[in-house]
Amino acid sequence: WIDRIRRIRLPNLPIGLYGVVAMSLVAAIHPLTLLSISDHIARSQCQGQTNRSAGIMFGTQIGRDLQIYTCSPMNCQQLENGLVQIDHEGVESCIRLHKAVYSTHEVLGWYMFTEKYEVPDVARVVQTQMERYNESPLFLHFITEAQIAYLPAVLYVAVSHDKKRLFSPIPYTIATEEAERLTVDYLSNQSVVGGSNALSMHLRSLSKSIAIMCERLQILISYLSDHPELHNGQLLRDIKTVCNSLPIVQDCPAFDKKFCSELVDSLLLTKCAATTRASECIQKLLEKCWIAFPDNIEHRKRRVFM
Repeated sequence: WIDRIRRIRLPNLPIGLYGVVAMSLVAAIHPLTLLSISDHIARSQCQGQTNRSAGIMFGTQIGRDLQIYTCSPMNCQQLENGLVQIDHEGVESCIRLHKAVYSTHEVLGWYMFTEKYEVPDVARVVQTQMERYNESPLFLHFITEAQIAYLPAVLYVAVSHDKKRLFSPIPYTIATEEAERLTVDYLSNQSVVGGSNALSMHLRSLSKSIAIMCERLQILISYLSDHPELHNGQLLRDIKTVCNSLPIVQDCPAFDKKFCSELVDSLLLTKCAATTRASECIQKLLEKCWIAFPDNIEHRKRRVFM
């Protein structure tokens, strides 16, 4: 983490202030957030948009533990005096729709992507406006033109020093849940149509294991229901031990809620990743057309940030 911020121009804060801020927060960013920001950057660069270079981040906060699960773009209008104004009506509508699906999520901060490492001056203006939704919002700065081996993103928290609002970088980790790991593994190892991959083999093995377990449970049920006169005390205790080791999922609201939540997250992550993958394929096809028909189609180079 120290190497990550060496090339970033930091404000002149006391030496101990960075450590206090960094150690006081434990932040984790989930893959859906990174995929959504990457898709936002790709669309903005291809469409030439400049008024949607920022977005809001959603997640949960328990004490000093921050989990950033997803994000959504927001409109920022450039004013005549050079300042930036957030479309609060659009932000409030986005928050309302998001909380209708994820009631436990809240606004944790916002993100912005630029070409330079330094935090832009307009970020302080947006930070002040975002305090309307969170008293201490985080700021995730993405560097689009960075030629580096690590993730070109720095997470900041606003601190006050000498009556000034400054950004202090804090460390973060990339956290994934089971549904996210399965989806990312599927997309990263996706093969040609008709082929197989590690995920499909894992799911087939899992399906076969469940089928075998159902067959063996059906044998136990048949034994208990068809031959009550042959019941043995020791055998019944063994059967009870087997039943107690199985998870109770029938008529269990907690299991249904968690399962539906992970299923929705997995489908949403798959859709975002598939859209990004399709955009890359279309870009490659366009480049081939430009090479094949240089006289009829103007050759333009476009870079898609992935």
